[in-house]
Amino acid sequence: MCNAWHRGGSRLAPENTLAAFRNALTLPIDAIELDVHMSRDGHAVVFHDNTVDGRTNGHGNILDLDFAYLRSLNAAAHFPGGWPESQQIPALREVLDLAKGKVQVYIEIKASKRDGVPGRYPHIAESVIEQVRAVGMLDQVLIISFDWFVLPLVKSLEPALQTGALVSNDVWGIANFLPMICQPPRMSMTSSWGSGRSTRSTKCGALPLPALTLLPAIDQTCSQPSQYSNSIIRLLAYPF
Repeated sequence: MCNAWHRGGSRLAPENTLAAFRNALTLPIDAIELDVHMSRDGHAVVFHDNTVDGRTNGHGNILDLDFAYLRSLNAAAHFPGGWPESQQIPALREVLDLAKGKVQVYIEIKASKRDGVPGRYPHIAESVIEQVRAVGMLDQVLIISFDWFVLPLVKSLEPALQTGALVSNDVWGIANFLPMICQPPRMSMTSSWGSGRSTRSTKCGALPLPALTLLPAIDQTCSQPSQYSNSIIRLLAYPF
């Protein structure tokens, strides 16, 4: 059983903030999950959306925003019910320092997006790996992404890191794969995915692809969409 808290437990504290991660670490969990983008001037920041408008008191696409501006924003500005103090958008290094030696960290490398067109932040894989190495957490981190093509790059740069491919209907047309995903499992593990309101255990099987091996899955069920992140269906790992 792996109990992982999505964006630090986004129902209990402003998502992807140090307040959320600190709160998560007071609970009996195995892992925290977070999302990483890159500022215009090359800093890895922990944030979910491609734009800051919906979560902060600022405006703009992260592609166009410098680290200093991002750090000036209040990431708790739109938390339901309010939050007693302002929360900065964390740098990745801050969260790694907080979690080191305590829990596993699932780092989702996010794609950039402009006008609905996805892309890739320059050197995002290199930046994430550099910071994981710097804090000595190669054995404590799992790199995940909907951008499957960034995962072999991660493995080539740092073979010691585990990687996981996120599969989604809107990115990969998962409906085409449902018969394969929902077949009786060749092997199975269970995991929980926490939002702060609840966790849900699942059992799932590996895709019959020779390059993919099952890791503890971020998953709901094939018939019921996730209440935490509707696009997440399955987490698998490339065992290069």
